[in-house]
Amino acid sequence: MARKYDINIEGEIGYWITGDSVRKAMRPYGDNEIKVRISSLGGSLSDGLDICTLFRGHGKVKVYLSGFVASAATILAMGAHCIVMAPEAVMLVHNSSILLYNWERVNKEAIDKKKEELENLRKTLSTFDDLIANIYSARTGKSVEEMAALMKEERWITAKEALEIGLIDEIDKYDESATGQEGITATVTAMCSEYGLPVPPLPIVSEPSMIERALAKLGFGKKNDDVQNKKHCLIMDKTTHPNLLNALGVEQITASEKGVMISTAQAEKLNNALATANTEVDDAKKQAEELKKQNTELQAKIDKLQEEIKAAAGADGDETKQVNDTGNQPQDDEITTAAANAKAQLEKIKGLL
Repeated sequence: MARKYDINIEGEIGYWITGDSVRKAMRPYGDNEIKVRISSLGGSLSDGLDICTLFRGHGKVKVYLSGFVASAATILAMGAHCIVMAPEAVMLVHNSSILLYNWERVNKEAIDKKKEELENLRKTLSTFDDLIANIYSARTGKSVEEMAALMKEERWITAKEALEIGLIDEIDKYDESATGQEGITATVTAMCSEYGLPVPPLPIVSEPSMIERALAKLGFGKKNDDVQNKKHCLIMDKTTHPNLLNALGVEQITASEKGVMISTAQAEKLNNALATANTEVDDAKKQAEELKKQNTELQAKIDKLQEEIKAAAGADGDETKQVNDTGNQPQDDEITTAAANAKAQLEKIKGLL
């Protein structure tokens, strides 16, 4: 059965995920245990410390580390009463840092002033590092110096190593829902670089498109549980797809969201049926073209006969021959009969089209 999380912390800490937003998310659960999933590369130290205090103050927060968890995201996790890490997840702890922009023209006095500013900034960062090392030390039971040395390494550690160090309480145990690819996406690589974090030595794998991510947020997309699969199954029988099933030689097939599975023999039958249908369509097109050609020729004959009838009706001169004369039938009768036959043939052909 799929695990349900009460709160999901994904993305940058300090942007959408702040102490205030997490406080509001925790409020409906009161004193009950809260399950929190964390998958973040970190962000704001201030919000990370605030959320850490919130978790510790509640006393019943259980966090689950998933994917890449780094920086401030690891700090806020330290406030939970229990930390569980996915076996394929990685964690990174490191010294604090700050963005520094210097692009200006300076003289020696300005340089001395800048040196003083940077020295004060260094002291501030050193204070932050000591604070963070103490948080990790309290969690692991190891010395502050050991934690400071680990932070200085700035490297990704596995769930097994995190458990050995004491940063987590257990490694998650599951096998039903673990279907992800081993690797990182180009987006994660770019985010690591943006935050100044080392990129894990893993291959680049494909990631969902923007549309797929949007659908996933709405609850659509690939699911592994049986209930979801059954929900998206389609039973096709001869009342819904008679031509397809007749071509395959079966009474019924079941289609899931992944498609329809057919045998090699059924694929051959379907291919032959399509080939036959294509041949019949081609033959029908040829027959239609031939009938169209005949129709055009007959229409031309009719038009010509009608012109001759008009010409004969308005002609002067010759006497009308009697019926019992030894000569041919009157020209008018011949033309009228030919025209009638042509019209009858035309109507017959029109009926075929």
